Amino acid sequence: MEYYSPKNSTELFKLLTEMDQPTFLAGGTDLLVRYYNKLDLLEKVVDLSKVKEFGGIKQEGDKIHIGALTTHQEIEDSVILKKVLPALQEAAAEVGSPQIRHRGTIGGNIANASPAADLVPVLTVVNAKVELNGVDGKRVVGLDDFLLGPGQTLLKEQEVLTDIFFSVPQNDEVVVFQKLGKRRALSISVVNLALLLKVNQENSEIVDIKIYLGSVGPKVLRARSVEEFLIGKKINLKLILEGAKQVESDISPIDDIRSTGEYRYKVAQELIIRGVKAALNRLEVDQDGLS
Repeated sequence: MEYYSPKNSTELFKLLTEMDQPTFLAGGTDLLVRYYNKLDLLEKVVDLSKVKEFGGIKQEGDKIHIGALTTHQEIEDSVILKKVLPALQEAAAEVGSPQIRHRGTIGGNIANASPAADLVPVLTVVNAKVELNGVDGKRVVGLDDFLLGPGQTLLKEQEVLTDIFFSVPQNDEVVVFQKLGKRRALSISVVNLALLLKVNQENSEIVDIKIYLGSVGPKVLRARSVEEFLIGKKINLKLILEGAKQVESDISPIDDIRSTGEYRYKVAQELIIRGVKAALNRLEVDQDGLS
């Protein structure tokens, strides 16, 4: 194995101009598990961990930027995110163990392109974009477009994900995260969900709603049928229950070692119901009749 550890982006991109088929290492929480006992298959490893300019969380106007090397623990502890998007912190807190959260990065969580990644639904529901840098320059693409399927992204061979950014949700919007795993901790999602809700406080009418679900298809999927059923209507329990059923038109879950596709349909419906109720609670909307 050839191992490289550039200290800044200048060194990194100079290195990439002279290299083909590199394997990038950030926190290593996915890569080293995948190649356990077969590290010799990794011919050229580029360790990004010392490129500090790719880390950190900052706010510029109404935009939040999260460097790709920012760890899950840094996201969970962020004062900025606590104010503008606590749902992302809740998702980060669900990732692995404390050891994993202190090493694993948001860039790795995204670039690994797992349909069950916990951060992705939250970032997608706020229309996050990713910045990609490489020997051919810089480009920006929507996160939803960036992810193609399990393990597949738009990343080119000599390109790395460097930044994730999104606009701060409006004061009258709320984002919530929901997840069901097979146990209470250290669990990969059977289904996860992020939901953005905006409600007319005077008449309890749904003004806007966006729902994204993970682990129910080859990538995070939007529940458009549910959104279309609910938007513009006054919230009540019957509406939410009927709306959640529409998700069967939006997702395509499979049977695997964690669950059956049929069970995932039921879980997706339940998480939508829980998500709407949690969002209403944060918006302090009257929930009489929703229990």
